[in-house]
Amino acid sequence: MENKKALLSLKDVEVKFRVRGRILTAIRGVSMDIYDGETLAIVGESGSGKSVLTKTFSGMLDSNGFISNGSIILNDEEIAETLLLLTPQVNKLLKFVTDKLNKYSIKENAREFILKEKKIDEEYKAKFDLNPVEIEKYETKKKALNSELIDLQNELQVLDKRTEADEIKSTKQKIVEKKKEIAEVEIAHKANIDARGKKVLQDIAYLAGYR
Repeated sequence: MENKKALLSLKDVEVKFRVRGRILTAIRGVSMDIYDGETLAIVGESGSGKSVLTKTFSGMLDSNGFISNGSIILNDEEIAETLLLLTPQVNKLLKFVTDKLNKYSIKENAREFILKEKKIDEEYKAKFDLNPVEIEKYETKKKALNSELIDLQNELQVLDKRTEADEIKSTKQKIVEKKKEIAEVEIAHKANIDARGKKVLQDIAYLAGYR
């Protein structure tokens, strides 16, 4: 490439975006030289910054985007001196290209945020659901209490109302207390789930504030 001229030169280019009060980095440390007669193909996974990079050196970054570091040098006198008349046809073509770039760069502008949001989404169910040990502990406790309640109800059925009034009264009180105990276990179980759900919703709400 020593005998060829670099038409476009990028050195350590870094691009950031202002998103709801935060500064998010879309691409960093990009360097390349495009020589006369070359064709450039930019390849990468979704969210790697391809569209943002293309829009950066073509001067089509969104209004909230900016080059925070590095340099971009266009070394072509013919292109630099060319004046393009914005005819209806040219405007239509520019709109078509801009719409395409915007479509494919929708997740490029805030890649770090998208990845963080995806991670929270993946952890949502794990955070919200109780682990198997907690579930088994709750179910075992409730089963034992229900069994004790059934025993008390059966005991009440066999007591003689004429001769065992005190036992009947005592057993009825035990039944009330046992039902209350079961309700308290269920409420505690639900509160545990709700607390986890509330924490996850707070995480999501926090991220949603920066969309």
